[in-house]
Amino acid sequence: MNIKKALVTTLGTVAVVGAGIFATNDTANADVKVTVKQGDSVWSLANKYDSSINAIEKANSLTNDLIYVGQTLNVPNSTQAA
Repeated sequence: MNIKKALVTTLGTVAVVGAGIFATNDTANADVKVTVKQGDSVWSLANKYDSSINAIEKANSLTNDLIYVGQTLNVPNSTQAA
């Protein structure tokens, strides 16, 4: 009976840990949607959201870091920016 209890406990732990790994990966790959406000720049958004200028440019097909007030941008997180 102790072997059965140990096996059930082990499987339960694996299921919980496995679920945590999948949940972490889903959130780690999420972009942040940002509406550009007056005074924002690609550089300031990259710093604020732990991203990079190149990653923001690529995610939004930007040229010359040109953004406009009211524009919605996808800002990749630091995992995607790396």
